[in-house]
Amino acid sequence: MAANNPQFKTQIFIGGLTILMGIFVICAVHGMFGPVKNPGQSPLWVGTLAGFVFVAGGLLVMIQTFTEGTKPPLWARVVLMAGLLTITGGLSAIALWVGFGPGPREFQISGSFGSGTSTGIVGRVIFGIGGLAVGALFIAFLVSAVKLLLGRDDA
Repeated sequence: MAANNPQFKTQIFIGGLTILMGIFVICAVHGMFGPVKNPGQSPLWVGTLAGFVFVAGGLLVMIQTFTEGTKPPLWARVVLMAGLLTITGGLSAIALWVGFGPGPREFQISGSFGSGTSTGIVGRVIFGIGGLAVGALFIAFLVSAVKLLLGRDDA
């Protein structure tokens, strides 16, 4: 049973905290804590989707914790897959918007060999490639989800 796991309470706490962080991001993006800084620099859906990615991640941690050590029931597997699709689809959409969306971009780069400001094209290429890669994962997970819903156990 999951409750016998010595890390059960910690995992539930982390999942709940992650959900709260996502709700905070969504509320902040929609101006619930005061005026939004730099309004108009990115569409509202970008911040909202980022918040939903956190909510989905926290929910997945909690469901995984409760079903640990057993084969999750179908409802839990469907919710886990929906959360996984939310995370990969959300991250892909955000990265693709950064890479291909309208407007100027400026990126701060830091690493082992130094740091500095990059032109928009370098960052756009990196985010575009990353968005396409995560989009490919989204498609693979979507195929697996369809198999799950059709009753194939190999999903």
